[in-house]
Amino acid sequence: MKILKRLELIGFSLVLLLSLLSVFVDYEGQSIILGLLLSLGAFAYFFGGFFFFSKSPFLSYKPSVGFGVFMGITTSIVLVGLMFRTNMFDGAEVMLLTGSALTGACLLLATVLMVKAPEHKSYWRLTLIRLGTLLVIGLFMYTQNRDVVMQRKYGDYPFYLEAVDNFRADPSDENHEELIKAIHKLDSLRYAE
Repeated sequence: MKILKRLELIGFSLVLLLSLLSVFVDYEGQSIILGLLLSLGAFAYFFGGFFFFSKSPFLSYKPSVGFGVFMGITTSIVLVGLMFRTNMFDGAEVMLLTGSALTGACLLLATVLMVKAPEHKSYWRLTLIRLGTLLVIGLFMYTQNRDVVMQRKYGDYPFYLEAVDNFRADPSDENHEELIKAIHKLDSLRYAE
């Protein structure tokens, strides 16, 4: 069980780092890699939060099990928001704001539970660090404007930015075809180097 929790912590850290990196750098396969990792993470935390986030999931410390369920749901919402943000999907702001608000509530609840159960202080301290990190990353990604991220990542390819803007303004078949052509041109220029 300790090995699974350790692997989860490494995977959680890696996913958060890759999500942050995606705002600044574009790398080959980014959408697929992050989409897959964030989807798997959100699914695992939503259904298995009690296991990953509780002190002893099947034993006596009941507040940590209930809290683990709440924290798992909260974490999965933030991860879905990160997936939306990294892939530039609509709705990222709502998911990140909702997830960050719930993470803030979770953080307050963890602080109260830490005060009430001082014998489990090390568990709650690690939980507060994790929640604080998740809250900071969720709020940071919430503040990242889609247009600014696009300009930062694709500023050297104005034809692509223009095609994206045209398609967002008018999602007609003609603009969709132009966007597909721009994507192919972008890929051939970026990955030919």
